[in-house]
Amino acid sequence: MAPVEIELGWDSPHARHRDRYYFEHVDLANDRFPADLGSQLQDRSAGESAQLDILFDDWQEQYQQNLIRTLPREQFRRRSKHPLPPVIPRTGRFYPRRFVSEAIEMDRDANWPLRCLQAGERELRIDLNHPLAGRHLNVQATLLGETQPGRDQGDTPGDILAACTGNGPGMQASLADTDTDFFSAEAFRRIDEAGDSEFYTSPRLVQHLDATCREHIQMFYGRFLQPGMRVLDLMSSWVSHLPAEPTDIDVHGLGLNAQELQANPRINDSTLQDLNQDSRLPFDDAAFDAVICTASIEYLIQPLAVVKEVSRILKPGAPFVITFSDRWFPTKAIQLWSELYAFERMQLVLDYLRLGGRFEQLASESLRGWPRPADDPYIEQLDDADPLFAVWGTKKC
Repeated sequence: MAPVEIELGWDSPHARHRDRYYFEHVDLANDRFPADLGSQLQDRSAGESAQLDILFDDWQEQYQQNLIRTLPREQFRRRSKHPLPPVIPRTGRFYPRRFVSEAIEMDRDANWPLRCLQAGERELRIDLNHPLAGRHLNVQATLLGETQPGRDQGDTPGDILAACTGNGPGMQASLADTDTDFFSAEAFRRIDEAGDSEFYTSPRLVQHLDATCREHIQMFYGRFLQPGMRVLDLMSSWVSHLPAEPTDIDVHGLGLNAQELQANPRINDSTLQDLNQDSRLPFDDAAFDAVICTASIEYLIQPLAVVKEVSRILKPGAPFVITFSDRWFPTKAIQLWSELYAFERMQLVLDYLRLGGRFEQLASESLRGWPRPADDPYIEQLDDADPLFAVWGTKKC
């Protein structure tokens, strides 16, 4: 038995992706790994890795052409007892299978996703294949601790690849030749349409993410930082989630509450601005070496305009790095955010970068499965720490 992190690396038409999953207890001899990955790990020491390249279909679900279906549009219906507005199927989006339960055989969970490949006026073309079907994966397994004596098999994941890929990976990839229909007018409406400056009148000097997730964000941002950089913390607050090193970066915070910004020990100067009222950033062209945005992208009602501005103020080759989790203020987030699957939100943010600014080398990363801190107030309700989702790209030279 040992703690193991599994990393899946794969490419889609517009980006490269990495999905990481932590398992606290893996039975290296009996849990099912692709090919000989498990036996390779048994010969490794703590901190060492084993990896291999596989076709997802060879180890999980094969891509099947007969799972591409065409059905009358009226057979797509929300199944709910609540008085919610009807769901409008849109090209490229994912939806629960229960929405078409009368048109297909329900051979798996009703919330398992299907993809709408094309939304016509009278017909829908849908894909019932796994979101990773047909994709080549680089699977890397890393021992994160010493091997310990075995325990009850029920305490282990069983099928490693199934546990990593059964709840989201693949949905961050856009279609090869068709843009996903994310940008309808209603998608960017909010429950609370009042100005954000009113909502943030009082400072909120509290942590919105658990300590484990915050630590992972800090380590993640550390990959992009170098001494002497000038960094913009976009939509900042009283904490910037930056690592302790390097210490000599010049951080500018742009946010909505003066007291929060004044309490932030990492920023050197600040700007008060509501980007939903004015998306123009008050900085010169090519003024920054990096821009970060933490747990805030879901509040932008004009994201493409803001991303265009970010690309303007970045130096060529500089990164724009966006991180988020599964917590937000529901009344202020855009309507679309709550309608998407967690991994599908990364697809949305990748489209912001792809369509809104001059960005290249687009990438996404997820990190899940770490235990929630023992002193966290939600430890009785939630076993896992808040997940980390990240999207980034570099300004074209």
